[in-house]
Amino acid sequence: MTRRGFTLVEAVLAALVVGVALAGALQAAAVARVGRLKLAERAEGVMLAQDLLTEVMVLPFDDPDGASGKIGAETGELDRTDYDDIDDYNGLTDDPPTDRGGTQLTTIDGFVRTVGVTWVDLSTLATSSSETQTKRADVVVTRNGREVARLAAFAGSGVRGSSTSGVTLLDGATAVTIK
Repeated sequence: MTRRGFTLVEAVLAALVVGVALAGALQAAAVARVGRLKLAERAEGVMLAQDLLTEVMVLPFDDPDGASGKIGAETGELDRTDYDDIDDYNGLTDDPPTDRGGTQLTTIDGFVRTVGVTWVDLSTLATSSSETQTKRADVVVTRNGREVARLAAFAGSGVRGSSTSGVTLLDGATAVTIK
């Protein structure tokens, strides 16, 4: 007598193999989705950081009113519309991210931008506690308390008040300078 078909044990084993394969495929799809979401979040964070860093770096190195030696906004500079030099942005927290006029830049919740400006020693790029001819502006973008982007730019006081700047993207082991 010839048997045709599967036994119960063979059917259970086949169902188990298919179940394990399906679970693995679903896990891989979930990991890929999380990766895509993190990449999109990072891209949005870099765009927000570039936008604010550009806003900072187009301003003069020195205060047009002649104030010097102090990092931070001068008396009477209450918000970004009043800022007139690079270091006025020191300590700014932009939550939610807006342009200089106050228009919100993203519809995605949870993003916050912060700015720090310091004097730096140009030969070592180390922070200096005293006034130098170079300032570093750092913009950090977080989402829900987790850092997603960090950009830095350097500006130097040049001849007759001109300024030079470059943008350095800090990405772990990668450093890209855009001139």
